Amino acid sequence: MKFINSELSFNTKIYSMNTCDAHTLCFPTHPVFTELRDKWYPNGKKIIPKDLIITPTVFLHWFLGDGNYNKSHGITLCTDSFSEKDVLTLINNLNKNYCIESYHRKLTNRIIIPNRYVFEIFNIIGQSPVYCYLHKWDTSIIESYFNRTCLNGECANKFNTLYNHQKHCSDKCYKRWWHKNRL
Repeated sequence: MKFINSELSFNTKIYSMNTCDAHTLCFPTHPVFTELRDKWYPNGKKIIPKDLIITPTVFLHWFLGDGNYNKSHGITLCTDSFSEKDVLTLINNLNKNYCIESYHRKLTNRIIIPNRYVFEIFNIIGQSPVYCYLHKWDTSIIESYFNRTCLNGECANKFNTLYNHQKHCSDKCYKRWWHKNRL
């Protein structure tokens, strides 16, 4: 693709007593990018387009650009600038298309995918395509729960995996344990 009428401009900017030379390279706008901008930012407000399909490739790029993995709670997908309605639409899309239970963390307006789905997500999106993003796939084991008993104490289930970051065998046991100890 050849850009015509490109323009290189040099500016000097002053930031709190420091001078900095800034260089800006401007190109004419390509119609493809204008179309995408109009689709994602109608009237200047960021939205989720109605026809968005979260394919594995879309999911991968979303995770690369706006996601992270935290060993304590799972995968976070940053959706800060979207409306709550759009975030819930994305959650429903993930749940329907990939059978992944995710939830909306209202405080940060982000989507959280719990640890129990992390390896399923990595199977869907594949390995990191670029070395510099490899840290996002760091799922090294914090602690092995293999053959340990659920903290609930009532169920007596034993963990059968090295990768269970929860101390309860299921959400049901966790909720029973949590409610019991909250009383």
